[in-house]
Amino acid sequence: MSEFGGLEVVLRFLAEDLAELVDRLDNDLEHAKETGRALDEDEEIAERLRAEVEKMAQKRGIKSPPPDTTRSQETPLRAQTQAPIRLDWDALTAKARSDLLERNIDPTTVKVDDLLDRTEVERIERRHNGGFEVRGRLDPYDLTAALAAGVVGAMVDYLVVKIPSTTFWEGSIQTGSAMTGALRDLSLDSDNWLAVLARVPFDRVIGTGIPGFIPQSHRVQTFGHDPLFGLGMGVIDIIRGTLTGIDPTGDVAVIASPGLQVANPALAFGLEVLHLLSDVGTRSGLPLPGWTALLTLKSGSFGETDQTLAELSRWMFMRGYDSWHFLTMSTSVAAVEATLRAYFALRQQHDEAYRADAEAEAARADSDRTSDHPRYQAMSLLAHGTAAAGNLGKLALAGGNPLT
Repeated sequence: MSEFGGLEVVLRFLAEDLAELVDRLDNDLEHAKETGRALDEDEEIAERLRAEVEKMAQKRGIKSPPPDTTRSQETPLRAQTQAPIRLDWDALTAKARSDLLERNIDPTTVKVDDLLDRTEVERIERRHNGGFEVRGRLDPYDLTAALAAGVVGAMVDYLVVKIPSTTFWEGSIQTGSAMTGALRDLSLDSDNWLAVLARVPFDRVIGTGIPGFIPQSHRVQTFGHDPLFGLGMGVIDIIRGTLTGIDPTGDVAVIASPGLQVANPALAFGLEVLHLLSDVGTRSGLPLPGWTALLTLKSGSFGETDQTLAELSRWMFMRGYDSWHFLTMSTSVAAVEATLRAYFALRQQHDEAYRADAEAEAARADSDRTSDHPRYQAMSLLAHGTAAAGNLGKLALAGGNPLT
């Protein structure tokens, strides 16, 4: 072997991985073009590596490594039958340095990593390893934009979202959201045509025998009206002709409600969905998905009256914490996303170097969606974290009012 056998090993491993990639072309025609480009890139890297080795050999007065005679130059790579050796870049360079030491060559004078720039080394590592880690590196402008987007979201939360309705809390009156009020004014009548069509057994308001079961709270006290649990328990209620309700203390009761049961599960499911749609547009709206389960939690002590979590959850719904206010709350999240996406798009449009970095990161993440971009995800995490911190400040300023 030559004096630079270690470096030759590196080239050999690269060539063997090229053979593997060529074989994959036969088995995966859908990715033929992409894999072909990868092969061309690896051949260019191999040629560049050989050129660097020859330059170093000439400077040291050492003859260049002889060509590999174990393979015919006329034999195509796809004809090689030897199984490729899977080693990562660190293992390859360690092997090369070991061979150099065997030939009494100081490895510190031959730095294999220096023969390629860092981006090429990273690309080779990704090709030789089973996977890779996506990193989003933020510069000062990215950090500033993320923090600014978070502040925008916090300001929208404080000035627009506020609380669902004007409420007396801890000795003071707190003003409700004008946006939630305006949305609620667009509501439909509770006896709309869809409600008449999709009558269900758990929609009873009176005569249930459940304490605290009133028209203003019956939707949050029945699992059938929960957009999440209703798709299961609500359907069961329709099939059985029952009402599964919760009293203010957190106890669950099942009440017979005959006359509206539907035995067919598919029809019962369709009826459940239609009933939810008929209620969501009315003035009382629907509980947030999964909210009804909170009414079963009997622990905790909140507010001046020492309410449990169950009592507090019911109180919040009756104060307007429902699907209407959910739309208002989404404006804070939307403000963060809009600000951040505008910055990300404009920065790429006016900064060519930034756009090149962003495109390279998107390629490594194998996605062209902004929400999947590693740099954007890092900024989004920081921005939404800042907005969430602002919401905690809003909670403190409101004296701990849970409606915030």
